[in-house]
Amino acid sequence: MFESLSLGERLALLRKQKGVLQKQVAEYLNVSDKTVSKWENGETEPNLDIINNLSTYYGCSLDFIIKGEVKAEDKNIASEIEKSIKIEKNR
Repeated sequence: MFESLSLGERLALLRKQKGVLQKQVAEYLNVSDKTVSKWENGETEPNLDIINNLSTYYGCSLDFIIKGEVKAEDKNIASEIEKSIKIEKNR
């Protein structure tokens, strides 16, 4: 499921699952909230150092962020995201 999503879409899902605003992610990474918005909208992409920091922040693997591959350590977060997507679709 996650492989078909863009990098930006995965970043937005991870942020929403964590329950934080773009501004909070931006503060953690020392970038602007507009930068985070551009990543999530697919206008630009974060560099590998930033992706590594996002992996730590969201508690998921680099493979999950970059490729959408669900590794063993990603199963819980992937499951929670899938549940939240189903809830949104049923509204």
